[in-house]
Amino acid sequence: MEPPNRTLKPLTTSMLPLDVIVDIISRLPVKSLLRFRCLSKFFRSLIDGQDFINLHLKCSNEAHANRSLILSGFTGIGTRIFSANFDSLDNCVEVDHPFKNCRYLRIYDTLVIGSCNGLLAMHNRMEGIMLLNPSTKEHKILPVFIKDLCYCNAYFDGFGYDVATDDYKLVRIKVFNKPRLHSEVTVYSLKANSRKRIGNFPYHFLVKRGNGAFVDGVLHWVASRIPESDKNELIVGFDLKSEEFYEMPLPRVRDDAMSIEVEVLGGCLILVCMYYSLQPCDVWLMKEYGVNDSWTKLFTFKEGAIGEVYSVKALAYSKSEDKVLVDINYGDLHWYDLKERSLSSSVEIHGEQVDYYNVDLCVDSLVSINAYIGGPAGRGRGTS
Repeated sequence: MEPPNRTLKPLTTSMLPLDVIVDIISRLPVKSLLRFRCLSKFFRSLIDGQDFINLHLKCSNEAHANRSLILSGFTGIGTRIFSANFDSLDNCVEVDHPFKNCRYLRIYDTLVIGSCNGLLAMHNRMEGIMLLNPSTKEHKILPVFIKDLCYCNAYFDGFGYDVATDDYKLVRIKVFNKPRLHSEVTVYSLKANSRKRIGNFPYHFLVKRGNGAFVDGVLHWVASRIPESDKNELIVGFDLKSEEFYEMPLPRVRDDAMSIEVEVLGGCLILVCMYYSLQPCDVWLMKEYGVNDSWTKLFTFKEGAIGEVYSVKALAYSKSEDKVLVDINYGDLHWYDLKERSLSSSVEIHGEQVDYYNVDLCVDSLVSINAYIGGPAGRGRGTS
């Protein structure tokens, strides 16, 4: 009797229904999908298709999967950007980007403005602003707007996606003191690959720089109606669809707030309130967007629990959603247990050892910058 033939047959698309293939590979990491593009014209066409790109992004967001931490650090030769797997906090690798070898080598020379659907918006004080997909390496350096060449006293950026027009937009608010105190707002459209001025910012900032928090098609900042005020009074939203500002009230924060910053956690708007007195930090969460009564206090850091605290940034929930990864004092990561109301010891990221000054969350995606501008934007996935 002859032994059975155990030779494995190569997988072909005819072995499985198309919808089953799509369902399986839509759950894979981006690195695997980029390799699968080389298998055949079929897989390349499938993976590069906009429907599949949207499906893969949707699956990643729903499963809280394919997430990376983007870490900005200074090494003595300029700013370097690293990416680390969020779930394992390892496999830390340097992100290759055009600003990496900028001649202007100082700390904070390259800053991450924001992340949306796997795209990073980055600002370099010498080279300008760039959009980058760190997973596919596609990038686009934005055209220079004439006012970018003028000195300003303060600037505020925001980056997000306008679902109504299927367009990525970057908003810049610049504040000038000369010849008089005034502000100007410009909006960059990735589809149009151009900027336009849309008017002035009718509010006032207490600080000189800040990035907008993107939730539900809107960029958010905290601001005041009164010039030279020492207290933030409201949240200002900029709707990417209508390109108009509107106001949202703050929750009932304490009067002794030293600073209030608006951020994003799990797709919801949050406020981080720092105080001078015994409880150094409160984190508020808006459970239902636009509903002021849905503000709830998510957690509080008490004095002495973690030493001196001057900055808190809530990054993301764990997969089980019972913990929140927080960045304390620019680069010191901890897990906050929502049930135990306790903070873990410092969390280490395995790999490159760099003093980080900024940490952001980014979902790994196949979103193509090239597809939006209708041509090569920079180094892409290749043609192999």
